[in-house]
Amino acid sequence: MTGQLAVLSYHGWEVAPSRLAADVARLRADGWRDCSLAEVEAIASGDRACDRRYFHVTLDDGAEQDLACVDALEGIACPATLFISLETMTAAARQAYSTLIDRADPSRIVIADHSLRHQRIFTSRRLVGFHAATAPLMSSPERLGLQTGDPVCAYGGELSRPQFTPDPRATARCRLVAAGTSAPPSSAAWTAALENSLLDARLAFRRFGRLCLEGRYETREEFRTRLDKQLCDGREALAAFLGRAPWAFAHPWWQPSPASDRVLRSLGYRLTFSGLGLWRDGGAYGIPRLFVSNATPRPLAPQRATAFQRMRESWAAVQEAGRRVLWA
Repeated sequence: MTGQLAVLSYHGWEVAPSRLAADVARLRADGWRDCSLAEVEAIASGDRACDRRYFHVTLDDGAEQDLACVDALEGIACPATLFISLETMTAAARQAYSTLIDRADPSRIVIADHSLRHQRIFTSRRLVGFHAATAPLMSSPERLGLQTGDPVCAYGGELSRPQFTPDPRATARCRLVAAGTSAPPSSAAWTAALENSLLDARLAFRRFGRLCLEGRYETREEFRTRLDKQLCDGREALAAFLGRAPWAFAHPWWQPSPASDRVLRSLGYRLTFSGLGLWRDGGAYGIPRLFVSNATPRPLAPQRATAFQRMRESWAAVQEAGRRVLWA
């Protein structure tokens, strides 16, 4: 392989169409060539040589603003893929996409699968903190239905690992204590009150210096059954919405599992996207993407954006380590 492939991931609710078009123009001026999703498949499957620097634009989640982004891309003849999660889309977003389905050339503008719900799950009994709206421990906490005081365990994408479900008594106790303490939510005193309450009730314990919650892990069989149902339900719902079967899938929260990719392959998906960075001859399953936001340095350069992304990931890892020390 003598070239490079950068699959760019935007969110239409954040990026302005003019900025998106400017990024495309800059990449073209710097010698990058835009390509369609079919061309991404040909390169990733080995049917076409990656003989130069290619990029492909994707938009995630399915927002009303995606329609304006597509207008901007079509105005400069740039193909794109839009990964949508049907159950998280607003009525306005669905209407915008209905318009898009009717008018867009599906060989240039592809609407693909981003899971039905785009949820997170708890993947470990290890506690990382307690939910407070003033200092949330994750983005989109409402997707987990979190309320003030709820214990937050180590988490990940819903398709990534077997699920851990906290003992409901622990959640109920934390909500009661959070409502009854005078300490401000997320403060050290508030956190200590919740921790001590769980330990006193024997609903949590310390292991290797970390606080762990009582609860239940999904069995491997339950995990496989859940994957089968979620991915089949999502494919059927999206096929009904689009009028055609989806053939590309972007894992929610960028996190796959070998088991989920096996299910996706059996369902007929030809491409899956997960992980962060530039594609490096890794096949058609688990193609990484480069996250691009308003904070990404401009003018856009994939190699520099990759370095910036790694720096942010390293800082996030340091912050997570700090949280673990604080809550353990």
